[in-house]
Amino acid sequence: MTNEPWSSDPPNPGHIRSSLPQRRIAELVDYVRKTRSLRLRFLDPQLFGEPAWDMLLDLYRSEIAQQRIAIGSVCIASGVPMTTALRWLRAMEAKGLVQRRPSPNDLRRTYVELTPEAIAAMDALFEAIAAQFRDRHRFP
Repeated sequence: MTNEPWSSDPPNPGHIRSSLPQRRIAELVDYVRKTRSLRLRFLDPQLFGEPAWDMLLDLYRSEIAQQRIAIGSVCIASGVPMTTALRWLRAMEAKGLVQRRPSPNDLRRTYVELTPEAIAAMDALFEAIAAQFRDRHRFP
């Protein structure tokens, strides 16, 4: 269930299209992910349940790092039981946000990736987040 780097043929060529450097986008994604984890130290985890969002963040971060992510890994990132995560994954597939790809090296393994439309949506979202940071915190 580990992530693997892309081969010379990434699944979505030209994957991240942003005016920000990818390093900055990665920092913002990491910040959002860490704050989501941090809240669990202070508040009851039963209050929060956004497995699709957690999966989208994980997949987007993998996209930035140009790493493939196995189904099991993205399910773990959701923070819910495997069967629930798989249900959410199917729902995101039906909405055109994610797609599955068989591993070119191991037919027992399947990877999950964002669709180009989901990447564009996440790019736009993190551009907007960066704009708010720039306005309030001088985020370059």
